[in-house]
Amino acid sequence: MRPSTRLAPLLVACAAILAGCSADDHDDHDEDHIGHEIPAHKPRDLPQAVSSIRALAREFGSAPSQTPIARDRVEIAVDVARWLPEIAGDSDLPEKEWNLVNDAAIPISKAFETIAATTGDRSKPIAELDARIRDLEAIISRAEPAWFPEMRNGRPVPRPALPAESSAGATP
Repeated sequence: MRPSTRLAPLLVACAAILAGCSADDHDDHDEDHIGHEIPAHKPRDLPQAVSSIRALAREFGSAPSQTPIARDRVEIAVDVARWLPEIAGDSDLPEKEWNLVNDAAIPISKAFETIAATTGDRSKPIAELDARIRDLEAIISRAEPAWFPEMRNGRPVPRPALPAESSAGATP
């Protein structure tokens, strides 16, 4: 094989990579279109994340104790809890408050998993989850406007609810 023949495929591949994705032909993309989708249930900001966690906790708490909680609802709850540090980091939250949010993320995630795995009396893990959520709500309630520009008059701007809530008591 001649050297120029071996080089042709390499040059074509390099040209394709360099051509990339330009603003002219992809105006409808988000800035962060670097190979992954953002799940529909990912909250945009910390107030929305805390509100989503509270709504999911109520949903889990209202499920009959002998009925399993739908696996997709557990996965959403765990996702939102685990995203808390990242979402808080995207705000202007001071370090002290960010540390509190970060410290709450894993226990909240584990509490949702515990509640979902529990048949019978779920009151203890629900009470523990509620205490963690109240701590996060306290951070939001004492937030300064600069921490979350999306807040008006100290209250989060209403956001749409979580996508298509299924019954908490559905079969996993």
